[in-house]
Amino acid sequence: MNLTSEDKLILSGSKLHLTENDIQQMEDLISSVTNWKRFTDMAIQNGVGPSTHKNFSLVNNLNLIPEKSLSRLKQTYYRSLSRNMILYEYFRNAVDVFSKEGITVIALKGIFLAEIIYQDIGLRQMSDIDLLIRKEDIEKCRKLLLDMGYKYTEFYKSDFIKEFDNKKHLPPLILNGVSIELHSKIHLDALGFSVNIDDYWKRSQQVMLSNISVHSLSIEDLIQHLCLHLNEHFNEGNPQLSSFVDISEVIKKYSSKINWDFLLESCNLYNCSNIVFKYLLLIEKYFHIVIPGCILQKVNANIDLRTEKLFIYYLQNFRKNAPLGIVNMNIEAFSNIRGFKNKTIYLFNDFFPSRTFMYRRYGIRKNYLLFWYYIIRLKTGLYQLFLQIIRQIIPYSKSRKN
Repeated sequence: MNLTSEDKLILSGSKLHLTENDIQQMEDLISSVTNWKRFTDMAIQNGVGPSTHKNFSLVNNLNLIPEKSLSRLKQTYYRSLSRNMILYEYFRNAVDVFSKEGITVIALKGIFLAEIIYQDIGLRQMSDIDLLIRKEDIEKCRKLLLDMGYKYTEFYKSDFIKEFDNKKHLPPLILNGVSIELHSKIHLDALGFSVNIDDYWKRSQQVMLSNISVHSLSIEDLIQHLCLHLNEHFNEGNPQLSSFVDISEVIKKYSSKINWDFLLESCNLYNCSNIVFKYLLLIEKYFHIVIPGCILQKVNANIDLRTEKLFIYYLQNFRKNAPLGIVNMNIEAFSNIRGFKNKTIYLFNDFFPSRTFMYRRYGIRKNYLLFWYYIIRLKTGLYQLFLQIIRQIIPYSKSRKN
Protein backbone atom coordinates (compact mmCIF):
# COMPACT_ATOMS: atom_id res chain seq x y z
CA MET A 1 0.00 0.00 0.00
CA ASN A 2 2.97 2.30 -0.68
CA LEU A 3 3.88 2.93 2.94
CA THR A 4 6.95 5.11 3.37
CA SER A 5 9.61 4.56 6.02
CA GLU A 6 8.02 7.44 7.95
CA ASP A 7 4.60 5.75 7.82
CA LYS A 8 6.00 2.41 8.98
CA LEU A 9 7.87 4.08 11.83
CA ILE A 10 4.70 5.85 12.99
CA LEU A 11 2.86 2.52 13.02
CA SER A 12 5.71 0.82 14.93
CA GLY A 13 6.16 3.72 17.34
CA SER A 14 2.48 3.78 18.24
CA LYS A 15 2.57 0.40 19.99
CA LEU A 16 2.55 0.27 23.78
CA HIS A 17 4.66 -2.82 24.32
CA LEU A 18 7.54 -3.55 21.95
CA THR A 19 9.14 -6.93 21.36
CA GLU A 20 12.82 -7.26 20.45
CA ASN A 21 11.75 -7.64 16.82
CA ASP A 22 9.71 -4.42 17.07
CA ILE A 23 12.71 -2.53 18.44
CA GLN A 24 14.96 -3.90 15.69
CA GLN A 25 12.40 -2.87 13.08
CA MET A 26 12.25 0.64 14.53
CA GLU A 27 16.04 0.92 14.44
CA ASP A 28 16.07 -0.15 10.76
CA LEU A 29 13.35 2.36 9.91
CA ILE A 30 15.09 5.19 11.78
CA SER A 31 18.10 4.69 9.53
CA SER A 32 15.96 5.12 6.41
CA VAL A 33 13.79 8.11 7.39
CA THR A 34 14.56 11.15 5.23
CA ASN A 35 11.93 13.68 6.33
CA TRP A 36 11.97 13.94 10.11
CA LYS A 37 9.83 17.07 10.23
CA ARG A 38 7.03 15.35 8.34
CA PHE A 39 7.35 12.23 10.48
CA THR A 40 7.12 14.28 13.66
CA ASP A 41 4.20 16.35 12.40
CA MET A 42 2.22 13.27 11.40
CA ALA A 43 2.97 11.35 14.62
CA ILE A 44 1.72 14.29 16.68
CA GLN A 45 -1.34 14.88 14.50
CA ASN A 46 -2.26 11.20 14.72
CA GLY A 47 -2.18 11.32 18.52
CA VAL A 48 0.76 8.93 18.92
CA GLY A 49 3.47 11.47 19.74
CA PRO A 50 3.65 10.43 23.44
CA SER A 51 4.00 6.69 22.72
CA THR A 52 6.55 7.38 19.98
CA HIS A 53 8.57 9.45 22.48
CA LYS A 54 8.48 6.55 24.95
CA ASN A 55 9.48 3.94 22.38
CA PHE A 56 12.38 5.97 21.01
CA SER A 57 14.03 5.59 24.41
CA LEU A 58 14.39 1.85 23.68
CA VAL A 59 16.36 2.08 20.44
CA ASN A 60 20.15 2.07 20.13
CA ASN A 61 20.46 4.57 17.28
CA LEU A 62 18.70 7.45 18.98
CA ASN A 63 21.55 9.71 17.83
CA LEU A 64 20.20 9.51 14.25
CA ILE A 65 17.01 11.34 15.22
CA PRO A 66 17.21 15.16 15.10
CA GLU A 67 17.10 16.78 18.52
CA LYS A 68 14.24 19.02 17.42
CA SER A 69 12.04 16.02 16.63
CA LEU A 70 12.88 14.34 19.93
CA SER A 71 12.11 17.55 21.80
CA ARG A 72 8.74 18.04 20.10
CA LEU A 73 7.69 14.45 20.82
CA LYS A 74 8.79 14.78 24.42
CA GLN A 75 6.71 17.94 24.78
CA THR A 76 3.60 16.12 23.54
CA TYR A 77 4.02 13.55 26.30
CA TYR A 78 4.41 16.08 29.09
CA ARG A 79 1.58 18.24 27.78
CA SER A 80 -0.62 15.18 27.68
CA LEU A 81 0.44 14.12 31.17
CA SER A 82 -0.20 17.53 32.75
CA ARG A 83 -3.56 17.91 30.97
CA ASN A 84 -4.71 14.43 31.94
CA MET A 85 -3.74 14.90 35.58
CA ILE A 86 -6.17 17.80 35.67
CA LEU A 87 -8.88 15.82 33.86
CA TYR A 88 -8.60 12.95 36.34
CA GLU A 89 -8.95 15.34 39.26
CA TYR A 90 -12.18 16.74 37.82
CA PHE A 91 -13.33 13.23 36.95
CA ARG A 92 -12.87 12.07 40.55
CA ASN A 93 -14.71 15.10 41.92
CA ALA A 94 -17.67 14.65 39.58
CA VAL A 95 -18.01 10.90 40.09
CA ASP A 96 -17.71 11.33 43.85
CA VAL A 97 -20.67 13.73 43.82
CA PHE A 98 -22.68 11.37 41.59
CA SER A 99 -21.88 8.37 43.80
CA LYS A 100 -23.15 10.14 46.92
CA GLU A 101 -26.47 10.49 45.11
CA GLY A 102 -26.50 6.79 44.25
CA ILE A 103 -25.80 7.39 40.56
CA THR A 104 -23.69 4.86 38.66
CA VAL A 105 -21.56 5.97 35.71
CA ILE A 106 -19.66 4.12 33.00
CA ALA A 107 -16.30 5.69 32.16
CA LEU A 108 -15.92 5.91 28.39
CA LYS A 109 -13.03 6.19 25.96
CA GLY A 110 -9.93 8.09 27.06
CA ILE A 111 -10.72 8.44 30.75
CA PHE A 112 -10.92 4.63 30.98
CA LEU A 113 -8.27 3.69 28.42
CA ALA A 114 -5.49 5.99 29.67
CA GLU A 115 -5.31 4.31 33.08
CA ILE A 116 -6.49 0.75 32.48
CA ILE A 117 -5.08 0.02 29.02
CA TYR A 118 -2.18 2.46 28.58
CA GLN A 119 -1.25 2.38 32.29
CA ASP A 120 0.47 5.74 31.88
CA ILE A 121 -2.00 8.58 31.57
CA GLY A 122 0.50 10.67 29.67
CA LEU A 123 0.52 8.22 26.75
CA ARG A 124 -3.18 8.57 25.86
CA GLN A 125 -4.14 12.12 24.87
CA MET A 126 -7.58 13.34 25.95
CA SER A 127 -9.60 16.46 25.30
CA ASP A 128 -12.57 15.90 27.62
CA ILE A 129 -14.30 13.49 30.00
CA ASP A 130 -16.98 11.18 28.61
CA LEU A 131 -19.41 9.55 31.03
CA LEU A 132 -22.32 7.25 30.24
CA ILE A 133 -25.30 7.96 32.49
CA ARG A 134 -28.63 6.18 32.64
CA LYS A 135 -31.29 8.23 30.89
CA GLU A 136 -33.30 8.70 34.07
CA ASP A 137 -30.24 10.11 35.91
CA ILE A 138 -28.79 12.43 33.30
CA GLU A 139 -30.82 15.52 34.22
CA LYS A 140 -29.90 15.10 37.89
CA CYS A 141 -26.22 14.80 36.94
CA ARG A 142 -26.47 17.95 34.87
CA LYS A 143 -27.87 19.88 37.85
CA LEU A 144 -25.19 18.47 40.16
CA LEU A 145 -22.46 19.69 37.81
CA LEU A 146 -24.11 23.10 37.57
CA ASP A 147 -24.07 23.27 41.38
CA MET A 148 -20.33 22.53 41.23
CA GLY A 149 -19.81 25.57 39.03
CA TYR A 150 -19.91 24.01 35.57
CA LYS A 151 -21.40 26.16 32.84
CA TYR A 152 -23.96 24.78 30.43
CA THR A 153 -25.14 26.65 27.38
CA GLU A 154 -27.70 25.04 25.10
CA PHE A 155 -28.37 26.84 21.87
CA TYR A 156 -29.26 25.63 18.42
CA LYS A 157 -28.67 26.91 14.94
CA SER A 158 -32.42 27.19 14.53
CA ASP A 159 -35.67 25.84 15.95
CA PHE A 160 -36.03 23.74 12.80
CA ILE A 161 -32.68 22.03 13.33
CA LYS A 162 -33.49 21.48 16.99
CA GLU A 163 -36.42 19.27 15.91
CA PHE A 164 -33.99 17.00 14.10
CA ASP A 165 -31.36 17.00 16.83
CA ASN A 166 -30.00 13.50 17.35
CA LYS A 167 -27.12 13.91 19.77
CA LYS A 168 -25.49 11.24 21.87
CA HIS A 169 -24.85 13.55 24.81
CA LEU A 170 -25.83 16.83 26.40
CA PRO A 171 -23.93 19.92 25.31
CA PRO A 172 -20.59 19.95 27.18
CA LEU A 173 -20.54 21.24 30.75
CA ILE A 174 -17.36 23.24 31.28
CA LEU A 175 -15.44 24.38 34.36
CA ASN A 176 -12.01 26.04 34.16
CA GLY A 177 -11.49 24.71 30.66
CA VAL A 178 -12.41 21.13 31.57
CA SER A 179 -15.31 19.69 29.61
CA ILE A 180 -17.57 16.84 30.74
CA GLU A 181 -19.94 15.20 28.28
CA LEU A 182 -22.85 13.31 29.81
CA HIS A 183 -24.04 10.54 27.48
CA SER A 184 -27.38 8.78 27.68
CA LYS A 185 -26.36 6.83 24.57
CA ILE A 186 -23.07 6.45 22.75
CA HIS A 187 -24.11 5.95 19.13
CA LEU A 188 -26.48 7.90 16.93
CA ASP A 189 -29.81 6.34 16.01
CA ALA A 190 -29.57 6.90 12.26
CA LEU A 191 -26.36 5.08 11.37
CA GLY A 192 -27.78 1.85 9.95
CA PHE A 193 -27.31 -0.17 13.14
CA SER A 194 -29.00 -0.15 16.53
CA VAL A 195 -27.05 -0.77 19.74
CA ASN A 196 -29.17 -1.55 22.79
CA ILE A 197 -27.68 0.66 25.49
CA ASP A 198 -29.57 -1.28 28.20
CA ASP A 199 -27.59 -4.36 27.20
CA TYR A 200 -24.37 -2.41 27.67
CA TRP A 201 -25.48 -1.47 31.17
CA LYS A 202 -26.40 -5.07 32.07
CA ARG A 203 -23.00 -6.33 30.97
CA SER A 204 -20.98 -3.48 32.50
CA GLN A 205 -18.39 -4.26 35.15
CA GLN A 206 -17.29 -2.46 38.29
CA VAL A 207 -13.69 -1.22 38.23
CA MET A 208 -11.44 1.04 40.27
CA LEU A 209 -10.38 4.03 38.21
CA SER A 210 -8.20 6.74 39.72
CA ASN A 211 -8.96 5.26 43.16
CA ILE A 212 -12.69 5.64 42.72
CA SER A 213 -15.30 2.99 41.92
CA VAL A 214 -16.99 3.29 38.51
CA HIS A 215 -18.26 0.93 35.85
CA SER A 216 -16.72 0.04 32.51
CA LEU A 217 -18.11 -1.64 29.42
CA SER A 218 -17.60 -5.37 29.13
CA ILE A 219 -14.59 -6.31 27.00
CA GLU A 220 -16.72 -7.28 24.00
CA ASP A 221 -18.90 -4.17 24.26
CA LEU A 222 -15.79 -2.01 24.61
CA ILE A 223 -14.31 -3.41 21.39
CA GLN A 224 -17.62 -2.97 19.60
CA HIS A 225 -18.07 0.58 20.86
CA LEU A 226 -14.54 1.64 19.94
CA CYS A 227 -14.95 0.28 16.41
CA LEU A 228 -18.28 2.02 15.91
CA HIS A 229 -16.91 5.26 17.33
CA LEU A 230 -13.90 4.99 15.02
CA ASN A 231 -16.27 4.48 12.09
CA GLU A 232 -18.00 7.80 12.82
CA HIS A 233 -14.73 9.74 12.73
CA PHE A 234 -13.45 7.71 9.78
CA ASN A 235 -16.48 8.62 7.68
CA GLU A 236 -16.31 12.27 8.75
CA GLY A 237 -12.69 12.48 7.58
CA ASN A 238 -11.05 13.15 10.96
CA PRO A 239 -9.82 9.87 12.51
CA GLN A 240 -6.57 9.59 14.42
CA LEU A 241 -4.22 6.63 14.45
CA SER A 242 -4.63 6.59 18.23
CA SER A 243 -8.19 5.26 17.76
CA PHE A 244 -6.77 2.21 15.98
CA VAL A 245 -4.15 1.84 18.70
CA ASP A 246 -6.90 1.90 21.37
CA ILE A 247 -8.62 -1.11 19.81
CA SER A 248 -5.39 -2.95 19.15
CA GLU A 249 -4.18 -2.59 22.73
CA VAL A 250 -7.54 -3.58 24.24
CA ILE A 251 -7.44 -6.79 22.21
CA LYS A 252 -3.81 -7.49 23.18
CA LYS A 253 -4.48 -6.91 26.88
CA TYR A 254 -7.59 -9.09 27.03
CA SER A 255 -6.66 -11.60 24.32
CA SER A 256 -7.28 -14.62 26.57
CA LYS A 257 -10.58 -13.26 27.92
CA ILE A 258 -12.37 -12.07 24.79
CA ASN A 259 -15.46 -14.09 23.94
CA TRP A 260 -15.21 -13.78 20.17
CA ASP A 261 -18.36 -15.80 19.53
CA PHE A 262 -20.34 -13.47 21.77
CA LEU A 263 -18.85 -10.39 20.11
CA LEU A 264 -19.89 -11.68 16.69
CA GLU A 265 -23.34 -12.63 17.97
CA SER A 266 -23.78 -9.16 19.50
CA CYS A 267 -22.64 -7.44 16.29
CA ASN A 268 -25.08 -9.50 14.24
CA LEU A 269 -27.88 -8.66 16.67
CA TYR A 270 -27.16 -4.92 16.41
CA ASN A 271 -26.59 -5.12 12.63
CA CYS A 272 -23.02 -3.79 12.85
CA SER A 273 -20.83 -6.84 12.21
CA ASN A 274 -19.64 -5.57 8.81
CA ILE A 275 -18.49 -2.29 10.37
CA VAL A 276 -16.83 -3.75 13.46
CA PHE A 277 -14.99 -6.59 11.76
CA LYS A 278 -13.93 -4.43 8.82
CA TYR A 279 -11.87 -2.35 11.23
CA LEU A 280 -10.72 -5.39 13.20
CA LEU A 281 -9.38 -6.92 9.99
CA LEU A 282 -7.64 -3.65 9.15
CA ILE A 283 -6.07 -3.56 12.62
CA GLU A 284 -5.07 -7.22 12.33
CA LYS A 285 -3.15 -6.37 9.15
CA TYR A 286 -1.38 -3.22 10.33
CA PHE A 287 -1.07 -3.80 14.10
CA HIS A 288 -0.70 -7.60 14.10
CA ILE A 289 -3.49 -8.52 16.48
CA VAL A 290 -4.82 -12.07 16.39
CA ILE A 291 -8.43 -12.88 15.50
CA PRO A 292 -9.29 -16.59 15.82
CA GLY A 293 -9.57 -18.30 12.45
CA CYS A 294 -12.85 -19.95 13.41
CA ILE A 295 -14.36 -16.48 13.91
CA LEU A 296 -13.01 -15.15 10.62
CA GLN A 297 -14.75 -18.03 8.82
CA LYS A 298 -18.08 -16.89 10.26
CA VAL A 299 -17.61 -13.18 9.56
CA ASN A 300 -19.17 -11.69 6.46
CA ALA A 301 -16.75 -8.75 6.30
CA ASN A 302 -13.55 -7.72 4.58
CA ILE A 303 -11.18 -4.78 4.26
CA ASP A 304 -12.68 -3.07 1.25
CA LEU A 305 -10.24 -1.21 -0.97
CA ARG A 306 -11.77 2.19 -0.19
CA THR A 307 -11.35 1.76 3.58
CA GLU A 308 -7.74 0.63 3.30
CA LYS A 309 -6.85 3.44 0.91
CA LEU A 310 -8.49 5.97 3.22
CA PHE A 311 -6.58 4.55 6.18
CA ILE A 312 -3.30 5.18 4.35
CA TYR A 313 -4.49 8.57 3.16
CA TYR A 314 -5.39 9.66 6.71
CA LEU A 315 -2.04 8.34 7.97
CA GLN A 316 -0.12 10.40 5.43
CA ASN A 317 -2.10 13.64 5.12
CA PHE A 318 -2.91 16.56 7.37
CA ARG A 319 -6.51 17.20 8.41
CA LYS A 320 -6.96 20.73 9.67
CA ASN A 321 -10.08 22.04 11.37
CA ALA A 322 -12.14 24.51 9.42
CA PRO A 323 -11.54 28.18 10.46
CA LEU A 324 -14.93 28.48 12.12
CA GLY A 325 -15.06 24.96 13.45
CA ILE A 326 -17.89 23.77 11.23
CA VAL A 327 -18.36 20.05 11.77
CA ASN A 328 -18.94 17.88 8.73
CA MET A 329 -22.59 16.87 8.61
CA ASN A 330 -23.07 13.19 9.24
CA ILE A 331 -24.33 11.90 5.91
CA GLU A 332 -26.38 9.10 7.44
CA ALA A 333 -28.11 11.46 9.87
CA PHE A 334 -28.83 13.94 7.07
CA SER A 335 -30.27 11.21 4.87
CA ASN A 336 -32.65 10.33 7.70
CA ILE A 337 -34.45 13.65 7.17
CA ARG A 338 -37.50 13.00 5.01
CA GLY A 339 -38.52 15.16 2.09
CA PHE A 340 -36.60 17.43 -0.26
CA LYS A 341 -38.13 20.52 1.35
CA ASN A 342 -36.97 19.52 4.85
CA LYS A 343 -33.48 18.71 3.56
CA THR A 344 -33.24 22.09 1.84
CA ILE A 345 -34.43 23.97 4.94
CA TYR A 346 -31.99 22.00 7.09
CA LEU A 347 -29.06 22.87 4.85
CA PHE A 348 -30.02 26.54 4.73
CA ASN A 349 -30.31 26.70 8.52
CA ASP A 350 -26.97 24.93 8.89
CA PHE A 351 -25.18 27.44 6.66
CA PHE A 352 -27.10 30.45 8.00
CA PRO A 353 -27.99 29.75 11.66
CA SER A 354 -29.75 32.16 13.97
CA ARG A 355 -28.12 35.39 15.10
CA THR A 356 -28.14 34.14 18.68
CA PHE A 357 -26.16 31.07 17.65
CA MET A 358 -23.66 33.15 15.69
CA TYR A 359 -23.07 35.65 18.51
CA ARG A 360 -22.57 32.89 21.10
CA ARG A 361 -20.70 30.40 18.94
CA TYR A 362 -18.09 32.85 17.66
CA GLY A 363 -18.07 35.47 20.40
CA ILE A 364 -19.05 38.28 18.02
CA ARG A 365 -18.93 41.61 19.86
CA LYS A 366 -19.68 44.06 17.06
CA ASN A 367 -23.00 43.89 15.21
CA TYR A 368 -21.47 44.93 11.89
CA LEU A 369 -19.22 41.82 11.96
CA LEU A 370 -22.18 39.43 11.90
CA PHE A 371 -22.62 39.70 8.12
CA TRP A 372 -18.98 38.87 7.48
CA TYR A 373 -19.09 35.87 9.80
CA TYR A 374 -22.02 34.53 7.79
CA ILE A 375 -19.98 34.94 4.59
CA ILE A 376 -16.96 33.21 6.13
CA ARG A 377 -19.17 30.42 7.47
CA LEU A 378 -20.67 29.85 4.02
CA LYS A 379 -17.22 29.75 2.38
CA THR A 380 -15.97 27.40 5.08
CA GLY A 381 -18.96 25.09 4.69
CA LEU A 382 -18.52 24.89 0.92
CA TYR A 383 -14.81 24.26 1.42
CA GLN A 384 -15.58 21.39 3.81
CA LEU A 385 -17.98 19.88 1.27
CA PHE A 386 -15.25 20.13 -1.35
CA LEU A 387 -12.79 18.38 0.98
CA GLN A 388 -15.28 15.57 1.58
CA ILE A 389 -15.56 15.01 -2.16
CA ILE A 390 -11.77 15.05 -2.54
CA ARG A 391 -11.38 12.55 0.31
CA GLN A 392 -13.68 10.22 -1.58
CA ILE A 393 -11.96 10.69 -4.95
CA ILE A 394 -8.27 10.54 -3.97
CA PRO A 395 -8.22 7.00 -2.53
CA TYR A 396 -10.09 5.70 -5.59
CA SER A 397 -7.84 7.49 -8.05
CA LYS A 398 -4.73 6.22 -6.25
CA SER A 399 -6.10 2.68 -6.24
CA ARG A 400 -6.61 2.80 -10.01
CA LYS A 401 -3.02 3.94 -10.50
CA ASN A 402 -1.75 1.11 -8.33
